[in-house]
Amino acid sequence: MNDPENLMAKPRARTVKRGENSMNTTIARAMLGAVGLMAAGIGAASAITVAPRVAAMESLVAESFGTFDIVLDYGSETPDPAYAAAFTAAELFWESQIAGYRQPTTASAAAVSPLAISVTLHEIDGAGAILGGAATTTYWNDTIYKTASSGVMEFDTADLAIISEQRLEFLILHEMAHVLGLNPAIWSLNGAVDGFVDVADPGTDYFSQYIGEDGLAAYNIENGSSEAFILLEDEGAAGTRGAHWNEETFLGTFSDQGNPELMTGWLGASAYLSQTTLFALQDVGFALASTEVPVPAAGGLLIAGLFGLVAAGRRRRAAAG
Repeated sequence: MNDPENLMAKPRARTVKRGENSMNTTIARAMLGAVGLMAAGIGAASAITVAPRVAAMESLVAESFGTFDIVLDYGSETPDPAYAAAFTAAELFWESQIAGYRQPTTASAAAVSPLAISVTLHEIDGAGAILGGAATTTYWNDTIYKTASSGVMEFDTADLAIISEQRLEFLILHEMAHVLGLNPAIWSLNGAVDGFVDVADPGTDYFSQYIGEDGLAAYNIENGSSEAFILLEDEGAAGTRGAHWNEETFLGTFSDQGNPELMTGWLGASAYLSQTTLFALQDVGFALASTEVPVPAAGGLLIAGLFGLVAAGRRRRAAAG
């Protein structure tokens, strides 16, 4: 049996808020140092666009083993029906994009224990500040890939009460992506990041470059480039730096239209999901569906400010040279 390895023994929301955590590695500290999601732009939002998968990307699709399933655990509490619908919509979206696992041993283990995400809905610091946070807590330790097997997400109910249902869905969608492994701790375990920046302040060090093979290949196809790495965010607090695509350079066709990518560090009222983000999931042990999958219609899947992001008043910046 492929037994899961612990990444964080006792994840606590308040440690996330204070810039502390119970993870034992420098890498994990960089991921969770200050992942507070800052409230912003809580009005209506625009529907997300999924960038098309062009023919050149089909050769990147990995062989798939088993099936992929997310199980949400709300503990002893029953979530408000409005919240539950948003969680279900986000869950179905990721299940539609991921066909299975890249390694048969991981697929066999996941068939017995699907990816479990513990969800906590409670008041953190009142309306208008931190919306929530997320982390991978355990992973399947295959000989090739270290793939998320469980995670946690928490949300401030004071903020959830005042954001639209559509924006809540994309808040959750972004958080789930971090749980699935789009975070520096899992990236590092899979050799997908480089350019470590050692900051004097403990817990604020971060990686500056993404080098995962499939995500990078998809990025170069999408942008008609031949880069050796993708720049990660180098601004913002710990938990934003090194944990998101760099806003200044991650600009493709849709971003040029003022529509920022879902997994950048700052987002406004609209966003798109790139094939770069989707194929980055293959770099952490998942296998994508062999053809482009449409966005589920339920709830519209609309976007808001997200985990580790400061969306309020963020100016769009020109692409770096």
